Amino acid sequence: PPHPPPFPFPPLFPPTPHLLPPFPLFPPFPPHPPLFPLFPLCDKSSKNRYFLPPHPPLFPPLPPLPFMPA
Repeated sequence: PPHPPPFPFPPLFPPTPHLLPPFPLFPPFPPHPPLFPLFPLCDKSSKNRYFLPPHPPLFPPLPPLPFMPA
């Protein structure tokens, strides 16, 4: 059988309902506005001005492989 604890552990912080205020300490915060406008990534009516520029290649292109006849 499992061993009983050596002594009953009391709760570290007993519930104290008389110390809790009956109202929240802070008023509810208003919702935060977005940090940047969320533009559509593909907007045909604005001539695709929201497309990200193409990323440069990370590695130089490999040289063509030499032709090896079978």
